[in-house]
Amino acid sequence: MQIFVDINASENGNGSQEFPFKYIQQAADIAQPGDYVQVMPGEYHEEVHPQNSGTSDKPIIYASAKQNRAVITGADRVTGWQHVAGPVWQLKLPNANFGNYNPYNVLVDQTFNHAGEIFLNNKAMYEVDQLAKVETPSENKLSRDRKFTCYTWYTEQLPAEDATVIYANFQAQNPNEEHVELTFRETCFYPEKAGLNHLILSGFTMTKAACRWASSQYNKGIIGTNRGQGWKIAKCDISHAKCSGLSLGRNIVPTIDDDLFSDIVDENETFEDNDGIFDDVEDTPVEDQVDEEVPEASEAPFMEITYNKEKMGLSREEAITYAQKGMNYDHMVDKYNRINAPLEELARMNNMNVDDFINHLGQTQMQFEVSNVFNQLKQQYPNSDDALLQ
Repeated sequence: MQIFVDINASENGNGSQEFPFKYIQQAADIAQPGDYVQVMPGEYHEEVHPQNSGTSDKPIIYASAKQNRAVITGADRVTGWQHVAGPVWQLKLPNANFGNYNPYNVLVDQTFNHAGEIFLNNKAMYEVDQLAKVETPSENKLSRDRKFTCYTWYTEQLPAEDATVIYANFQAQNPNEEHVELTFRETCFYPEKAGLNHLILSGFTMTKAACRWASSQYNKGIIGTNRGQGWKIAKCDISHAKCSGLSLGRNIVPTIDDDLFSDIVDENETFEDNDGIFDDVEDTPVEDQVDEEVPEASEAPFMEITYNKEKMGLSREEAITYAQKGMNYDHMVDKYNRINAPLEELARMNNMNVDDFINHLGQTQMQFEVSNVFNQLKQQYPNSDDALLQ
């Protein structure tokens, strides 16, 4: 089935070509394997959360009707800025305006940087860590656009008013007359259900999402697959992400790295046997326990190798050492082969073996150096006897 979407349509459409849906999410709610969602040009201020998987032979296709003309954006234009003083303006927004996600109250790292961003005429302004740097900004001389680094902004929360306040330096420009946008949405295209497979995105422009850095615990970006497989993303223009533009994160893969487990399990953590695994195990009071000498357990080898025709059991640390030695050996062998091959060819052309050819090169070099010294002396003492100079 083909499903049509057009931002200029009415909100009462049914997805047909005659009465298209107004929002991409309406199509995403009903799209099934083999369906083709065609999106007409325009700006779609929404966060699309597909609901269903396709299959390997019947993927669900989301496509822009014209290349990069269907734009999904996480930002909205805002007006209502109040002039404070000089080039500084203030905007106060009730936190309810952000719904369940306020990017101006979410940090993307351990500093002052928030997930939210402010754009002046499609150009990201610079967040700073205090109001004073908005009032009196200084140029960043290392920037390729030094003057624009003075377009700064600062945000803080107003708990008493349950509001977010933003201060911004727009230099000589009036933000209510310019095109000023704030990012509101965390992603542009991301399935909230994990593991939706075989989706195709083609020809979209997706921009200005207030996402954080992707990690093993957070896999959102402007586009995120949320552990899905078989996705194809083609001819999409992805730009102006606060952090990650595209996240293809999968489940965490367990490793043998002890550091991984030390992050997950605290050695002092107490575990409760909620599943009754140890119900049949009798507890022995501490005072009745008998001290016994326990034989030292021999550690099982991490891996076995054959070295000089003998099998050896290696610990984990030894295995790493041997692996490193092996890599270094392979590297040296490869380097030797790359150097030796042309030497063998040159030696063959001169009817010599490699060792004789190297000795010949050494003698030739020595003769060349002696000749250079003789010529220098000859220039310095032009009237001297050649035999004396030699």
